[in-house]
Amino acid sequence: MRENWIAGAALDVYEQEPLPADSPLRDPAIADRCRLLPHFASARAYALSPDPNKGMGWPLRAGLIDVLDGTMVGCTKMRIVNKEAFRK
Repeated sequence: MRENWIAGAALDVYEQEPLPADSPLRDPAIADRCRLLPHFASARAYALSPDPNKGMGWPLRAGLIDVLDGTMVGCTKMRIVNKEAFRK
């Protein structure tokens, strides 16, 4: 990406997880073309069920809201491994 051989990328799985802070993928020079996302393991229709006992739909929505509003409540609080990074 630095040499513009690849126009852009959206990645959700990394060789080392969590992705190290000094990873070349975090280079500000490519930030506008390199989207780093959490791994969404199951994208099947049932995984997006609003039923909290099925799939990932409800926890995904709750987690997104938690990240956007800066809180750490509900299911997100239980699933965050590196809570110190979440607070930044």
